[in-house]
Amino acid sequence: MKFIFLLIILFLIGCVLYGIFAGVRVIARGISSLTSATSNDAAPGAQPTPAAQRPDTEISSLQRNLNELREIFTLHRDGALTQEEFEQMKQHLLSSISPIAS
Repeated sequence: MKFIFLLIILFLIGCVLYGIFAGVRVIARGISSLTSATSNDAAPGAQPTPAAQRPDTEISSLQRNLNELREIFTLHRDGALTQEEFEQMKQHLLSSISPIAS
């Protein structure tokens, strides 16, 4: 009986440690994606290019929105976002996308 109790305790400790590990991993991914997104947005010493000189502004904006949608989907899949939070963020992101003029 003591052996079974010991196995149950070890199993519970393993579950708690795995939960902590998974949570830390999700947080680390979120932080790394945030830092990589901000470092890619503006390189140090680079001059910002006006939108009039960039004909692909709408495409790069759409690509940025798609990348953000992928990130929130990954966070939802990993359990960092609930279904309601994911739906709210997705709707907000999709409503901010303007159609590309042909």
